[in-house]
Amino acid sequence: CLLALSIIAMFRPYPTAADHGLMLAALLIPTEVLRESEKTFAFLTSGLLFGLSMFPTMTAVWLTRNAGNANFLYNMTLVINIFGCLLLSEWARSAIKLRRRMRLSAYCRQVVLSVVDDVLAGGSSKPRDVADGAASGDSDGLRRRK
Repeated sequence: CLLALSIIAMFRPYPTAADHGLMLAALLIPTEVLRESEKTFAFLTSGLLFGLSMFPTMTAVWLTRNAGNANFLYNMTLVINIFGCLLLSEWARSAIKLRRRMRLSAYCRQVVLSVVDDVLAGGSSKPRDVADGAASGDSDGLRRRK
């Protein structure tokens, strides 16, 4: 949901600072994802905020002082969109990495708990995925140590 909101905010035909502010606020909600990529996220956020703060300055230089041209606004729009897209892709990459790690830890926990349950119930001590005797030729290694 947050990713869809951010993609919509990035690719609007006439984006405003409020669109990017909403995107940034939505990306800051899941703190676990931010901890996954602290330095990169901070760098890209500072680049986005720089572009958003310089956009009104470039508009004022071009329209009120007649000192610049439309290329100033075009460059700031490029900076904002590039940093916004990089920020969004880094957030998605970190979220996928975190989700993969959580699934792996849940699977490992399930395997360990099933082995502990089998040992406590008096059954075999091998994981359910290992075929009988295929791993080491000994199907009941913990009982032999007694």
